Amino acid sequence: MKKLFSILFFLIFSVSCSKPQVNIETGGEIDPAVIAQQIFNLVNTERQNKGLYKLKYDEKLAEVALIHSKNMVKQDFLSHKDRESLSSQERVETYYPEMIFGEVGENIAYSQGFYGDDVAKNLMETWMNASDLRANILSTRYSHMGAGVKRDGSKYYGTLKFIAAVVKVPDGTIKEVEFGSEATLRFEFMGIFDRHNITVYCQFPDSSARYYTFDNQFYTGTAPLTPEWIDHKTFSVTFRFDKGIGPYTFKFGKEGNLYPRGYIVTAK
Repeated sequence: MKKLFSILFFLIFSVSCSKPQVNIETGGEIDPAVIAQQIFNLVNTERQNKGLYKLKYDEKLAEVALIHSKNMVKQDFLSHKDRESLSSQERVETYYPEMIFGEVGENIAYSQGFYGDDVAKNLMETWMNASDLRANILSTRYSHMGAGVKRDGSKYYGTLKFIAAVVKVPDGTIKEVEFGSEATLRFEFMGIFDRHNITVYCQFPDSSARYYTFDNQFYTGTAPLTPEWIDHKTFSVTFRFDKGIGPYTFKFGKEGNLYPRGYIVTAK
């Protein structure tokens, strides 16, 4: 009798400690947010295996990725261009306007699985088996990544977003100034390159306006600006808005190269 009790106890203990059988075909739930985090970890594992740096996870970028996954489920499509005709880059510009960035990459796919880690591994296998999608995962152009996963019955739609971040515009940064006034703007450095290699320019509304430097040289229609570092992540630029009425575009880049998008302050 004692031996039978021991056998029964062992069987009960083994079942209670085993991995829960979550079957998506019968309505079991797998948390898509957990799958997204697993995908992020798998991406950085692949990168480390190739001797590459880890990408940084960005929550807002993950929200942009999730928006696309939700749209693909709701509107029944699988494409980088959504039903509103927004491209992968335009979605970042629309839903993440405070981020100033360069290159953008996007991976999409759908998969199935009985466990969250199965779904994550299946999605990664799909991406790693396609040369252009694998190139995004292993690219040295990008700095940040976000992942978003949405369930549709037995399928899970996944979206990866990659960007080369430069600066983020803090909440409350001025958008309008009085013509002729001087203002100081603060920005958060987001690049993965040496912060001292950042390049900052201001493009004037009056393309013929001249900006003179200390050695009496001048720039026409634009001006190079020197960042004043407040700490290792935050810097400011001070500028007098006297080069025309209209939009002044602050552009950013590295080592003399500028990315096309910028932050606009309008002088009235």
